[in-house]
Amino acid sequence: MNISLSKNEASTSPSLVDLANRTVLREDAEGSDYVAFYEAFEGRKFHILVKEMGGGQIGVAFRESEGIQSLVTSESPQLLSEQLETEGLKLHEATGFAILRMAENTEFVLAIMESVEEKDWVFLTHDQLVLLYRIANIQAAPADARALDDHQVYKMYPKAFLDWLYRYCRENPDIERCWFVIVAIGSTNNLDVVVVLDSQSDLPHLARIRERAQPEFAANVSVLDEQGLANIAAQDVSTTIRANKPLFDRRHKQHPLARLARALRRHPFTFLTVNLTQE
Repeated sequence: MNISLSKNEASTSPSLVDLANRTVLREDAEGSDYVAFYEAFEGRKFHILVKEMGGGQIGVAFRESEGIQSLVTSESPQLLSEQLETEGLKLHEATGFAILRMAENTEFVLAIMESVEEKDWVFLTHDQLVLLYRIANIQAAPADARALDDHQVYKMYPKAFLDWLYRYCRENPDIERCWFVIVAIGSTNNLDVVVVLDSQSDLPHLARIRERAQPEFAANVSVLDEQGLANIAAQDVSTTIRANKPLFDRRHKQHPLARLARALRRHPFTFLTVNLTQE
């Protein structure tokens, strides 16, 4: 990933470790805790290690251990240089917001160093980074602030996955109907997908569907079920979804010509803009 970076003086803001322990690192952390941490984090200047990519471009030097990719950063360039191997790499500055933007397409764990002691490190999972980035999107462009154009929606349309999903539903007799939903949650920049099933037992099917869907979407896209969306939406999403044409219906004709026609055209899907509940 290429990012635009600038140079600034090190921050003298209060400890992020203390704030994180009071907010996002609590076991019962709530949305307001993430908002408080985001507001303190997004404008700060952090030092990260980058590598030359050629053509005047630079790329972030992620670290990898046991298949987990991480980004180690600090507001102190000296601390970062002393603690990490920097041969062939350069130090650059990036805002907290720029780091959150990386989580849009790249999955990684973030480690923030405030001293050499590990107790003074903040570790944020990729899911936490995505949540913080979504807060940024909600503050910048609420879901009802502007319409999402068709191009943005159809970029999310996963033809190969939906072909598979249709076959999966057809081959499992207990599934009566299935809806595929692209949903903007809280902001038109926060796009997720939802799979809604009418079946005798949704859970095992949804587990298999999530497993198959994971490589089909960007790192920041979640695959939600109906209840997960209903829990965070301010409106009645279930009724709205079911008022739309399903992706799969057990009553669909399955003779060869009908199957061929479905293979050639776009599968029906639903697009929803959802505002978040205040609870």
